[in-house]
Amino acid sequence: MKSNLKCEIVRDLLPLYVDNLTCEVTNKEIEKHLGECEECKGVENMMRNELINEQKVVLEKEVDYLKKVKVVNKKKNIITIGISALIIISICIALFINTYVIGEEVKNEEVFVYKMDIKDNKVNVVFNTGDDGIKITKFDAEEENGVVNIKVFTAPRLVVKKSDDCLVEYKEEFDCTIKKVYFDKFLIYENGEDIIPIASEMFNAKLEDLSDKKKLDELERILGVGSAYYEVEDSEVIDNEETYGIKYYTRDTGIMPQEDEEIKHDMKLDSYMLLACVEKLDVVYWEYEKDGEVKQYMVTKEDADEAMQGDIKEYGISAGNIQKLYDGLYFDGVE
Repeated sequence: MKSNLKCEIVRDLLPLYVDNLTCEVTNKEIEKHLGECEECKGVENMMRNELINEQKVVLEKEVDYLKKVKVVNKKKNIITIGISALIIISICIALFINTYVIGEEVKNEEVFVYKMDIKDNKVNVVFNTGDDGIKITKFDAEEENGVVNIKVFTAPRLVVKKSDDCLVEYKEEFDCTIKKVYFDKFLIYENGEDIIPIASEMFNAKLEDLSDKKKLDELERILGVGSAYYEVEDSEVIDNEETYGIKYYTRDTGIMPQEDEEIKHDMKLDSYMLLACVEKLDVVYWEYEKDGEVKQYMVTKEDADEAMQGDIKEYGISAGNIQKLYDGLYFDGVE
């Protein structure tokens, strides 16, 4: 059957037909006409070729765009990887420098003072690491009103040689006469006198009273309360109108001397140090057992004053004075 559509109508519909936008009935009529009319068939072929070419151009543009995006993304990835690598390398270098070159500030128990020579405005201190695997990297000193605070930094050695020295000297001249020198906040020199570490620790641990159990425990640890003959098992604070003291309950260590006086001697030394380092303390009581008998011993402030020929509390006013008390009791044999 011959198509009823005229060529003009078919050619108007061809763009929609080529784009598959016409309905099934219209498609049948157009296809019937195209089968009979070579001119309209040629127009259809031309339109389809143009559509194919347009699609190719669009596809090529999309491909070009994707290629450009890929190149840009690749560059971005390379830049990102490069920046990340630089950051990681920088962090590693910084960690290396901080760990092995600059080091970190150390405490007085990690590096100790080997010897000192301090006179007028000149400070000369030799520090000892005590470990050839550790090196002192730098010193940092601050001075204010004649008081110098020295900070010491150490780092691990990458390679340990036999020639490496554990002793390192800090030497500096200041614009004023030096009165005190601290290392890690511990006094090591005061008014012409070298201060031993234990005296400085004792002074730093001084107490006004016995209300803080944790601080009291620390002071007892530093003072070394106890001896070869006895250990402290417990203690109690005695606070009344008549006295402010502490009572220690001890147990023997299994090395008990023949005479009580030897035990009392050590208790007396502990008591003197406690009386000097606790401002309000005026008596120290001891309870111990010997030969199956529980015994009591007491040391008062007056006892300490008499033994030291002066106010025992005066020894607690400075690290230098505590050092004098310590030396007098443990080295000079003051009773």
